[in-house]
Order: sequence, then structure tokens, then C-alpha cells
Amino acid sequence: MLIELGQMPRNAVVLGLIDALLEYRTLLVSLTA
Repeated sequence: MLIELGQMPRNAVVLGLIDALLEYRTLLVSLTA
């Protein structure tokens, strides 16, 4: 996911965290499956 920095910093940070959490979750699921 590409994020435009400078436009809305807070939204960019939140979206980045959500993206990272989703990737981490899928990684955990693939490891435990």
C-alpha cells in the first residue's frame, strides 16, 4: 500500500499500522496453520 506522506500524517501513520498488523496477522496464521 502506497501512502502519500505530508498530506495527512496521522491518517498515513494509522493506515501504516493497520497494514502492518494485517500482514503480521496473516504471517502468524500461515505459521500456525
